[in-house]
Amino acid sequence: MKKLTSFLCLTLLLLSSCEMMEMEEETVVSPVSMRLERDTIYVMEGETFIVRPVFYPDSVSVSDIYWTTSNDDIVSIADNTFTAVSEGWTTVIGMSVSGQMADTCHVCVFPNRNYSVPVFPYETVFYCSPEIDGKTFDSDNMVLLAYINDMVRGVGEYYEHNGFGYIELRVGHDIFDEDDPDGEYIKFMIYEKTQLTGKYLGFARFDGNTHGSLNSLYLFKK
Repeated sequence: MKKLTSFLCLTLLLLSSCEMMEMEEETVVSPVSMRLERDTIYVMEGETFIVRPVFYPDSVSVSDIYWTTSNDDIVSIADNTFTAVSEGWTTVIGMSVSGQMADTCHVCVFPNRNYSVPVFPYETVFYCSPEIDGKTFDSDNMVLLAYINDMVRGVGEYYEHNGFGYIELRVGHDIFDEDDPDGEYIKFMIYEKTQLTGKYLGFARFDGNTHGSLNSLYLFKK
C-alpha cells in the first residue's frame, strides 16, 4: 500500500510538472511590434551610445536585438554598444530576434569637440550670446558648430570677461567674393551631449565681417 501511495504521488508530481511546463510554454509573449526609441541621434567622434528598442507589448519573452550599421567606418557596434568612429551620417538597423521586426535610427557624428579648424585666408567672426535656444551654453555639454557646404568651418569657444560670458565663433573659408550678393552661407548647429541631440540654429552669409560685440552680442535667428 505504501509503495502504491508513493507511486501515485510521483505520478501526480510528474503530471503537475508537465502542466506547469505547458503553462510556461503557453505564456510565451511574442512582440506585436518593435521600434527604436529614437529616429535620429547626434554624437561626437569617440563617444559611445546605446539605442534602445521599444516593444509592444512590453512584456515580450525575448527582447534581444540583432544590430547592424550601414557604414562601420562611421559607427561601429560591439556588445550592443555603438561607438562613433568618424564624422558623417549613417543608419543603425535593429532587428528583433523574436519576430524579426526591424527599425532604423539615423546617426549624425560630429567632429570631436577638440577638433582644430584649419587656418583659412578669410574669416567671418561672431561674438555670440551664451543664451542659445533658451538654454545657457554649457561648454562641458554643448558644442557650437558652423558649417559651410556641409563641412565644419568653425567651432565656438566660450570666454568670460569681467564675469561676462560670451561665445567667440570664427568661421573660415578659402574663397570669398565680397561683390557676390549670394556668396556662401554658414549653417549653425548646436550639439548637446547629454541629450544626444543636434539642432539647427539658422544661417548667415559669409561676408568677411565681424558680427556682434561684447556690448551687443550676436543672436541666432532661424
